[in-house]
Amino acid sequence: MVAADHAFPNDAEARRKLEASLRVADVDPTHYAAVYFVGGKGTMFDFPDDPDLQRIVRTVYQAGGVIGAVCHGPAALLEVVLDDGTPLLRGHRVAGFSNAEELFLIKDARERFPYLLQDRLVEKGARYVEGPMYVDNTVVDGRLVTGQNPWSTWSTAEAMVRALGHAPVARTPGRDELAVQVLAIYRGEGIEAARTARVARPDADKRLLLMHALVAAMQGRLGEAWHLQALARG
Repeated sequence: MVAADHAFPNDAEARRKLEASLRVADVDPTHYAAVYFVGGKGTMFDFPDDPDLQRIVRTVYQAGGVIGAVCHGPAALLEVVLDDGTPLLRGHRVAGFSNAEELFLIKDARERFPYLLQDRLVEKGARYVEGPMYVDNTVVDGRLVTGQNPWSTWSTAEAMVRALGHAPVARTPGRDELAVQVLAIYRGEGIEAARTARVARPDADKRLLLMHALVAAMQGRLGEAWHLQALARG
């Protein structure tokens, strides 16, 4: 857990709102300009066939609203069909937790889950956009905003704000977000640019950089593993 996680259970206003949450069946979607689905592997079981979630997404989207989802959250969109009979996902560019990410963490994921999210998104007519494992990859296709994994959460939320016609409020990135920025620069521009970025981000989360170094080593990318552990040292 990071500082933001510890802050949430100690935020009285946030706790009050959580305790006053509406049941999904009681939500009037005409009151909302956007809906945002977060992830967790349980969503692959709970989200797709829920008629109230489908009703909310369909109503908000057809009214000109924004639909967002991150990690396994896009499972909520799999069975949404618009009033004209068109599946919501058909032809849209989307992200979501990739097969590579799922199978790296859970070798028997194909047996333990009813489907793999990437596969099912493609089956439903979406144009899946895959980014590198465990780094930021957010895809904006009109009023549909989707992120690949937990490290896409910040950019997914801010892209939704922009899609609603607003500028995100300025904020200070967290340590994990800073580490993801360094990783993105390494993947896109190479080690020298990443070293410069790391110096400019001394608070970047070393544990996250080391986790990526470990993943690279386990996949036989030893040069990358060496670079990433060096970036973790700062």
